[in-house]
Amino acid sequence: MNKRIFSLLLALALLWTLAPQIAWSSHAADPTSGVCGENLTWSFDPGTGTLTVAGSGEMEGDSLWMDYRDSIQTVVLPAGLTSICSDAFSCCTALTSLTIPDAVTCI
Repeated sequence: MNKRIFSLLLALALLWTLAPQIAWSSHAADPTSGVCGENLTWSFDPGTGTLTVAGSGEMEGDSLWMDYRDSIQTVVLPAGLTSICSDAFSCCTALTSLTIPDAVTCI
């Protein structure tokens, strides 16, 4: 009986030490943000319907914010953005506001 109690306590102690790692891992994989270029990141605010791109350089990637295309109403692009990847905003059916910065030379 003592071995069973000891084993149970040991298992609980192991789970207790892993709990912060598990919580951190799930928080680190934020589905409402990501990378969209070497120096560019994106984030989506579901409350306002705003997709914000930050940084500078060329936009790269496929299906970057695909899960939110029906909810994106406004897109905020940084002044340092130089290109917009193919189909970046296709199928964004709720999109009402998008201003392309002067630095963009390729779409």
